[in-house]
Amino acid sequence: MLERCAIGTALVVLMLPAPLTAHAEGPSLAETLAWMDNTFNPHEHSSGHGRWETFSVGKPFQRRTIRFSYDGCTLTFSTNGGVLVQNYQDTSSFTANLGDVDPNSIHTKAYSSQVAGMSCEAWPSLDMDCDIAEMTFETRNQVPLIDSRSHFVYAELKGKDHDSYYEGKTFEEGIGIDDLKYAARFEKAFRHAVTLCGGRPSAF
Repeated sequence: MLERCAIGTALVVLMLPAPLTAHAEGPSLAETLAWMDNTFNPHEHSSGHGRWETFSVGKPFQRRTIRFSYDGCTLTFSTNGGVLVQNYQDTSSFTANLGDVDPNSIHTKAYSSQVAGMSCEAWPSLDMDCDIAEMTFETRNQVPLIDSRSHFVYAELKGKDHDSYYEGKTFEEGIGIDDLKYAARFEKAFRHAVTLCGGRPSAF
């Protein structure tokens, strides 16, 4: 009798589904970050997609370049450039741990480079050429965990108004991208990396 019970218990155990593993399907974190680096950052045979260049009435309005570096799940994005028509330059950077990011908060919005970077979402009736994009994201539960730094230089101003600095923490950041179609691919890779690093949706 005990022998039959033991056999029955063993059969039940064998029939139970194996525990689910907490991992995402698809490329590994290393493969995902390498693809992002190879396509977003400039390299010997590629200028990359980390650029934000806009025009107004056919003349340059603003121009910025964006690069990123990574160490595991920690990414740092650095931006250089400025608003040409106002003759000021700025440098900024932010550092975020992908495990802190809410994957549901990642969104890409289209802009028009030929109309001074106007939002195509905000002005759909203008029928603009929507060719550049910005990908934005937030931390889980909007906790300010992203380290943000910036330095603005106003070339035409003197004294204490010549430049300004900022350093602090925020829960939201954005990344400029020079091509709308590529931006959709970058968003997909970024979200995949966030999932691999343990990023979870906000509570509400």
